[in-house]
Amino acid sequence: GALPTVIRLSAGYVSVISFFDATGQMWPIKAYDIGNPTAVNIVWNQGEAGSDLQDSHSNTLLMQAQTIYKTTNMVVMLQGLNTPILLEIIPG
Repeated sequence: GALPTVIRLSAGYVSVISFFDATGQMWPIKAYDIGNPTAVNIVWNQGEAGSDLQDSHSNTLLMQAQTIYKTTNMVVMLQGLNTPILLEIIPG
């Protein structure tokens, strides 16, 4: 029932979102989906099976707004977490 976390992006600038657990360890992303893929460009290094987690950056999304006025949202699923994380994306 809580409001989603707001991520503010700027066209022409790359932003980084990384996920960590309460102990500071990397929390790998299992999957993500974005409401309007034309509004935001996302790069994610999924990592390779059996690779060292610290080298994979599989907990990090690189995001760049493609337009100024198209807001959207996205859902991020983290490995081992059954609850999806909802983010509101606002380019400006």
